[in-house]
Amino acid sequence: PMKSTVRNFWKMIYERNCAVVVMTSSLVEGGQEASAQYWPDSGIAHYGEFAVDLLGEEKLQGFVIRNLSVMDTKVC
Repeated sequence: PMKSTVRNFWKMIYERNCAVVVMTSSLVEGGQEASAQYWPDSGIAHYGEFAVDLLGEEKLQGFVIRNLSVMDTKVC
């Protein structure tokens, strides 16, 4: 997602109760932004009414597995 659509991205993830999100590109490819970073580097980040918590991160060769939790702050 691009920066202006990150809130909508998390809304979709929350509403569809998605368990897994797979990102198949880097944030930057060919010197141009391919995607906005839609997860926090640490702790909790807010995207509109959605709070996304980085619960854990495992860096492996060539990819990263992140465990995230998303919550609608208007509901919880």
